[in-house]
Amino acid sequence: MKRLLCAAFAMMCFMATPVMAGGYEGVLDQYMLTALDGSAILMYQDMSISSEVLARIPSGTTVRIIKGNPAGWMLIEYNGLQGVVTDDGIVILCSGI
Repeated sequence: MKRLLCAAFAMMCFMATPVMAGGYEGVLDQYMLTALDGSAILMYQDMSISSEVLARIPSGTTVRIIKGNPAGWMLIEYNGLQGVVTDDGIVILCSGI
């Protein structure tokens, strides 16, 4: 359900049709990531919580979502770094509307 809502937000915000590329889907842009519990969102090097943590992103921060993944991971750009975050426990909101 959460992924369906996120996809609906993407369609409403940018009227983009999701596409598949490298295991990720969608062409997204600027979104605000908010943790449901208010904690920092961890950005990992790879799609595993065992991989290196590249950044701790404060809840409510706007990031560039490059691609989404049906497995629940998103490739993002934050402060000039690219890494992945899991969509588990976060809310994704359109930014700049």
